[in-house]
Amino acid sequence: MQVTLQSSDEREFVVSIKVAEQSQLLKTKIEELGEKSETIVLSDIKGDVLKKIIEYCEHYQEDPADGSVVRGLLPPPQGSSWDKAYIKVEAPMLCELLKAAHTLKIPQLLDLGCSATANLIRGKSAAEIREVLHIRDDFSEDEQKLIGMEAAFSASSHIIEEMRDDGRASTPLLGPPPAAINQALALSDKEQAELASYVQKCDRRIMAYLCIGYAADSVNKMTLANAKVAGIEGDLGMAAGMINWALGLYYVGSFLGQLPANLALKKVHPGRWLSGTMVAWSVVTAATAFVQTGHQLVACRFLFGAVQAGYLTGSLYYISFWYPRGLVRQRTGFFFASAGVGGVAVGPLCAMLMPLDTGLQGWQNLFVAAGLLSGIWGALGLIVLPDYPERARFLTADERRLVRRIMEHQNTVASTQRISVRQIRMAVADYRIWLWALVDFCANAATQVNGMFGPTIIADQGYSPRAAQALTALTNFMAFSGMASIAYVARAVGGSSTAIALSNTLTAAGFVLALTASDSGARMAALLLFSFASPQPAAHGPAWAMANQQGDTKPAIAATLTSAFGGLGPLTTAFVYRESDRPRYVLGHSVCLAMTVLCLAATLTLRAVLLRENTRRDRCPRDISDLSAEQTRDLADSHPDFRYRL
Repeated sequence: MQVTLQSSDEREFVVSIKVAEQSQLLKTKIEELGEKSETIVLSDIKGDVLKKIIEYCEHYQEDPADGSVVRGLLPPPQGSSWDKAYIKVEAPMLCELLKAAHTLKIPQLLDLGCSATANLIRGKSAAEIREVLHIRDDFSEDEQKLIGMEAAFSASSHIIEEMRDDGRASTPLLGPPPAAINQALALSDKEQAELASYVQKCDRRIMAYLCIGYAADSVNKMTLANAKVAGIEGDLGMAAGMINWALGLYYVGSFLGQLPANLALKKVHPGRWLSGTMVAWSVVTAATAFVQTGHQLVACRFLFGAVQAGYLTGSLYYISFWYPRGLVRQRTGFFFASAGVGGVAVGPLCAMLMPLDTGLQGWQNLFVAAGLLSGIWGALGLIVLPDYPERARFLTADERRLVRRIMEHQNTVASTQRISVRQIRMAVADYRIWLWALVDFCANAATQVNGMFGPTIIADQGYSPRAAQALTALTNFMAFSGMASIAYVARAVGGSSTAIALSNTLTAAGFVLALTASDSGARMAALLLFSFASPQPAAHGPAWAMANQQGDTKPAIAATLTSAFGGLGPLTTAFVYRESDRPRYVLGHSVCLAMTVLCLAATLTLRAVLLRENTRRDRCPRDISDLSAEQTRDLADSHPDFRYRL
């Protein structure tokens, strides 16, 4: 059997499986592809370098290198003559071979290259090493004296030998260890321009698609709340309280579907999975228009939650595939804010669709239209949404190489990540993740008041059903404004935890006003206030959690746990806003006020925990020099260089 490899300059090489499996990375990719015959794209390896790598793998396909050959390049000479001849290349090619061997995970070739480099620079001065390895000197003479550059360069050959001996040969030559993401990666002016172009393209393609999809998801979720005002309970002969079960069991279905959906995302094409998820929930939404009983409605909403479950956490994880860590939090905030756009649209849309003469009831029109619109968008994603940056044809080869380098520096290259059982255990045992889940649980309980009962609360203030649906555009606009502004608030106040605490304070004030208000005008003001403030922690909490995760698997598990358990919060809301409590809903507002206070307490506790851990790592750095490369990678955010963002 054979496999096709494509280099960054789009040259293709057909090699045998046996040759390709000399690389641990290619072996993993071949196993993932199974019987599929897709080309494996290596977007950061040039054609001439890949050809040289293949030469090495073909030579050792029958008799794999055992690692001892590297001694042949260090006195006394003991290695094979073939290795010596193979590695006798110009310095630029040697550096490219080192990077490629690191990327492809060919440890014997990496050792061979490190030894060759050690011999190449042995005994040379700093200036001579810079000339041999084509290292640009950006420091003035004073700066060199200040940081001791001469001493650092003169010791480099000894460092390489020591790192080779203890199994960490790639570190000094290939940049900082994967976990050292808090250290800046120097980019030239050209690379800065390429990064700006890359981000702009991803915003237009990736973020635009995901945000419109999440807005469509919001429309689908809020359709039932508007159908309630449109008379669905009477048409289906539903018993008192059954509509609350339909609203609540959606979240049970969503909870149960989270983990399978996210595991599937690791195994299949992410772009197709997210688009397919959208098509699936659209079919369920459209089918809901034709239910005949309340029990059928409850079953459809449960199924809707189950098939829709993977879109939120999947999108959060997918965003981390495309953006460097420092850009993820703001994009996540925009993503959550897009739900508010859907909320703004759903009220006027429902008010327009209800009176249409289509041969269906008004509430049936709502479900059919919502399902049709999101289904079309989902089908489009099957065509336009790529899986990973290295497979994106809308990017240039230089942009793909650059973002690959940045993501490798931050240990966030999604296409080369594997499922780490150790990181799964770490995530489940990490009490900080459960604190983030508690923040999300309490925040979602409060924020879904508007989504599930906004039209009903407005109608109870004396408005007609159509007017109440139209007015939800105002409350949902407040929700959108809150979600869209939280990232800027976090930046202004110096951190996510402070921003979430301020939002909780405003939300609590809104519920207190709702409980004490004696007239409909004050109750409407309270609804607008907590509709603005309550979505902010729900939108920013997951972004805060994801910005503090690292590793191959832990971010996916963290996203699943926080979103799945946090997503159960609205179950509380679904059953405390009872018909018998109209129009003041004292029980519902009281429960949501308590949830908001608990969210504030959990946020402040989490901030103190993260600050204490950062301080501990600053004062007592941990020595991990005895760990292997894989063990170091599995430290995830426990790596001593990692610092939590407050």
